[in-house]
Amino acid sequence: MAEAKKVENGHKNNDNSNINSIAGRFKEVIKESRAEYFDIVLTHIDPDSLGAAFGLQAAIESIIEEGSKVRIYADAVFANAQNRTIANIYDLERKIIPLDEYKNEDNSRLVLVDSSKLFDSRVTALEGMQPLIIIDHHRENNNDVLGEEKNMFYWVEDVGATSTLVFELAQAVGVDFGDEKNGFVATLLAMGIRTDTKSLLHCTKRDVYAYGQLLEHLNSQELRQLVRYTLPPRYYDNLEYALRTRKQRGPRIVTGIGVIPSEEADDVATIADYLLRIEGGSLVVVWAIIKDSKQVRIAARCSDPSVNLNAFLKKRFGNDSAGSKFTPGGHGEGGALITLNLGPLMIEGSEEVRAKVEDMVQTSIRELVFLD
Repeated sequence: MAEAKKVENGHKNNDNSNINSIAGRFKEVIKESRAEYFDIVLTHIDPDSLGAAFGLQAAIESIIEEGSKVRIYADAVFANAQNRTIANIYDLERKIIPLDEYKNEDNSRLVLVDSSKLFDSRVTALEGMQPLIIIDHHRENNNDVLGEEKNMFYWVEDVGATSTLVFELAQAVGVDFGDEKNGFVATLLAMGIRTDTKSLLHCTKRDVYAYGQLLEHLNSQELRQLVRYTLPPRYYDNLEYALRTRKQRGPRIVTGIGVIPSEEADDVATIADYLLRIEGGSLVVVWAIIKDSKQVRIAARCSDPSVNLNAFLKKRFGNDSAGSKFTPGGHGEGGALITLNLGPLMIEGSEEVRAKVEDMVQTSIRELVFLD
């Protein structure tokens, strides 16, 4: 059997000189696995993870024997407006299997894309499993990052988007993006790159090159729809609440959007991105209580490269609950997820009780962020 297929730092800029050897090892791992099902599991949904998943599906399908199949599993809830737009245009609810139906079967192999760890509080079903393939665009600052094992393909490089890596790999194994059936894949990959690099502001030369190549094959009308997606009125309500209740101390800004349903959970990160542009602020923390799961979701953004955002969050919210990454532009992006052990009090209790819980969370997070 082949040794572990680990690839790191395979390219410099847009130089694809090493991609053929990477693609060769990728093919070898897939063929040696003799799996009937290749299960791509998304630990989160955003344009980059979706683009990378469908791009990787096309790449694996170009290699496997007849009778094998590639399946994509993800949370069935497309929480924010952009993800819902993508799902509606490409009918993704028929193409993606709900994550709660995922099972570890003897004839299937796990594939992780846009993630490189199993001990993820968002997807507890993966704990203890060994993936066949891992492709991610940033190294986790956690001890639970998966390392090299025998007979697996592990490719992690610091580029702007996982979709960039998947495009390079798919192109190298012979995926024809000019083929009509792959047209939507090209558009999704381009959207993944555009979104995760903040419209190519935080990117590498490889991201720019991949995006340029994909522009030749994507559906420009669909891309415009994905970029100019409409936002629901509730987003603006949440933004107004966050602006009205924000507190700033020096460069640190803290605010919340109260108790919200899971469908609005992504507003936390979207608003954090927006508030990072406030003059004089370089670290933003936005929180919300997710009514359905009884959890506090926290999003943090930092534009000061001298601040270790990962250490900042873990010190305040716990090693197992918080984490962050760096973008190619040097910005920190991270957050935390904390379970409220209050039983039914927060949700089914009176408005007075709920208001007190919300006030407690707000006060605690402010004190933690303004600590030091």
